[in-house]
Amino acid sequence: MSLAPSRYPSLYSLSPLPTSSVQAKQIPLLFSQNTHFLSKNYSFLSTSKAFSNTLLLKPSNSILKASETESQTSESAESGSGGEGEGEEKYEEYEVEIEQPYGIKFAKGRDGSTYIDAIAPGGSADKTGKFSVGDKVIATSAVFGTEIWPAAEYGRTMYTIRQRIGPLLMKMQKRYGNMDYTGELTEKEIIRAERNSGVISNRVREIQMQNYLRKKEQKEQREKDLREGLQLYK
Repeated sequence: MSLAPSRYPSLYSLSPLPTSSVQAKQIPLLFSQNTHFLSKNYSFLSTSKAFSNTLLLKPSNSILKASETESQTSESAESGSGGEGEGEEKYEEYEVEIEQPYGIKFAKGRDGSTYIDAIAPGGSADKTGKFSVGDKVIATSAVFGTEIWPAAEYGRTMYTIRQRIGPLLMKMQKRYGNMDYTGELTEKEIIRAERNSGVISNRVREIQMQNYLRKKEQKEQREKDLREGLQLYK
């Protein structure tokens, strides 16, 4: 029994569709799309992972930089303190015992200490050959006895030397003719000395007033210069 009329012979001649090839083409297509999608996801994941790693590494880098900065600061501070220690001069000290007449003229230094201002030829000090002009008095014998007193301010030291009974033992600091102790005191030295003594004189008040007026004038001059500069740009 025929399923179709004979006038349609072309229907019998047509071959069936290659379903297997169609499915094979569709499967690789889907697989390639999925692969492309997965590759995109993988690249996104790798990018996010790299970004997270960067975020995690940034604090550690900043911590390392901070620690390096602190170490460099501490090293520079240590080197600075070492340089200050090396910059301090170390003077030679010596002890000499002399008798009256001493043949020494003393002077008050800028720091209030006692220094040798002149040495008389032929005197007891000159005969020792150890004293030099500019040497600083560190300690002397007491007024009597064998006790050694550290040198205080100029007035007390001179009183002890003048009132000494018997040979005078002097402990000196060699300054090799350095005369920097002489001359007038600077404003800072005057203020420091009077603050240490606990007495504020009119001289200190005058210096403070001059400093105040000087700073006030400098401030007014800066403001004037600033106004003139702003007017030029208008």
